Amino acid sequence: MSLIQDALKRKMEAPPPDPSSKNRVIFLSVVAVLILLVVGEGLYILMNRLPVTVISAKPEVAAQPDPSPAVAPVPAPAPEPEPAPDPKVDWPKLTFSGCVASGNELLAIIDGHKLSKGSNINGINVLQIGNNKVLLEFEGEMRLFRFFDK
Repeated sequence: MSLIQDALKRKMEAPPPDPSSKNRVIFLSVVAVLILLVVGEGLYILMNRLPVTVISAKPEVAAQPDPSPAVAPVPAPAPEPEPAPDPKVDWPKLTFSGCVASGNELLAIIDGHKLSKGSNINGINVLQIGNNKVLLEFEGEMRLFRFFDK
């Protein structure tokens, strides 16, 4: 017999490969890809999730310690009462749905209205619009609102 005939004979006598092992490899590959997608999306959401930032219209001044004389201790004067903190501005309820581009202008979608920079809704002024964020001002207080895609 020739070498080719011997190889064909051995091939015909050999048991067929197990199809379940190929299916198992494909199944495990699909499961691994899905797990990586879920973990990646979770990390993306966690890394890009920021709370609403309140920007005060008045800058805060850090208290500086009083220099004390080195000669003799002087009794400390009675502490002055601290001024009452500014009352918090009661913002109206808003629904920020995101931002869209209209030509070369960005629009913020707030309470279903498309607003451009400089617009006003319910006494709230739109100061800046960025990718998925908008800076609003109401009664002297500014707030940055962010919207995250899934």
